[in-house]
Amino acid sequence: TTMSFQSLLSTFKAATGDPPAPSKTAKSRFDSGKPSPTPAASGTNTKPNDGTKPKANKSGGGEGAAASAAPAAHPTKSLLEATTELWRIAEIRRSAAGMRKAALGGTADASNNTDSDAPKGFHLAICVCVVDDLPHEEVWRRFMQNDSFAISGSSADTTATADLLIHAKHPDRLRSPWARSKTISKCYKPEWNDVRIVRAMLALAEDALRDQRTTHVLFATESCIPIATLGEVAKRIVTNKKGDVKWNRSFVDAYGRNSSRCTRFDERNCWDALMRSVPSDAIQKALPGWCLISRKHMESILDLPRALGGQELWPAFTDVWAPEEVYFPTCLALCGYLAPDPDGDDDVVRGPLTYSEWNERARDHKDRAHPLVFDGCFEDDDKATIRRIRDKGCTFLRKVKRPISVRIWEDAVAGKNNGIRKETEREYHGRGRDRSNESSGRKRNRHDYDGDRGRNYYHGRGSEGNGNYYGHSRQKRC
Repeated sequence: TTMSFQSLLSTFKAATGDPPAPSKTAKSRFDSGKPSPTPAASGTNTKPNDGTKPKANKSGGGEGAAASAAPAAHPTKSLLEATTELWRIAEIRRSAAGMRKAALGGTADASNNTDSDAPKGFHLAICVCVVDDLPHEEVWRRFMQNDSFAISGSSADTTATADLLIHAKHPDRLRSPWARSKTISKCYKPEWNDVRIVRAMLALAEDALRDQRTTHVLFATESCIPIATLGEVAKRIVTNKKGDVKWNRSFVDAYGRNSSRCTRFDERNCWDALMRSVPSDAIQKALPGWCLISRKHMESILDLPRALGGQELWPAFTDVWAPEEVYFPTCLALCGYLAPDPDGDDDVVRGPLTYSEWNERARDHKDRAHPLVFDGCFEDDDKATIRRIRDKGCTFLRKVKRPISVRIWEDAVAGKNNGIRKETEREYHGRGRDRSNESSGRKRNRHDYDGDRGRNYYHGRGSEGNGNYYGHSRQKRC
């Protein structure tokens, strides 16, 4: 009883004090501006992939966790105890914030409408996980050209810039010199539905935060494509419907165990798989898992090993279905940014920026896990699909497997054709197999981390039948 009381007292003191800043070690990783260490120096898996996954032990640890969790070689608490304490701290702080809000008459403090430490400009780090190709390289390079956008309360436009980082499963197969120059040194060789994809995403995020300009991190695969200009994306991210500027906003379409979106499959393969490592109320799942996270939130996620007494959290997700869909929203919950009730979220928008649809009518769950392909949505007579997706607030689309020309993309997204006759996708793909100026023009069976090797292509709007539901959690489609 005494130990329990001391534990609760310690938790309360931690919750009511100032939130801990990221450790000096963590901040030095982001502030140094130095390239990431080579795979040999960092202990990264550089061996040929043998198709196996690292296994987690009962406390959530795993192979490689001790080496990367340098702050404490012998944690004094189990992983479940450590995550439970973090969750209790988050709950106490959220309750205190709610009481302050109630004292102000049910409205948030006006000082929170804009961030006091607002950056000089918007910079998006696009973190892409690929197998061995970046088919939309031309479009991404055009998208990343500097742009600007207007925000309320500012007489001058705010600059918008972007950069792209790549984690490649087979970096030696990348043909494009530009893509190779954007590839990070670490390589985890993840398979489909593999926890190593989480490690790859964490490595990308860590590299992204080394650039002091980075304000937001977007996770994507090679089949993702922007359907808005950079300036439009920036404005969508940092301004809410009221026009208030919120530089710390993240976009994660997450739900908890008590949500109607949570299925028995989710309970068995996500919540039950984590029950020995994370409190149930803190576990969240996002569809799609390729979300956007602000710099502030990502710094807290990368600093979690220190907050957990030197324990890495990712090994606990080894047996979780689609671990990247659960890892990042759960981390946001443990850090206090994502509440069980969406009304209690702090700077987290519970909606996607990347639009995806799934085939709920597939025979088995594994096939339902593959997003539909939108290879026909850039045709001249099908701009309605992109408009429909844009109207939902999404600025990126997944999956688009066939490469498209920059001219077609500009016409569909920005309405630019400069008086030149529009080129259709069929004409573009009929120009021949050898397009020397394109990184990804070769004909082959494309695939990405969904493990979908082109078996199920759904053109046009990417759906069949009435499509009342999508996602492997039967999320109701808007």
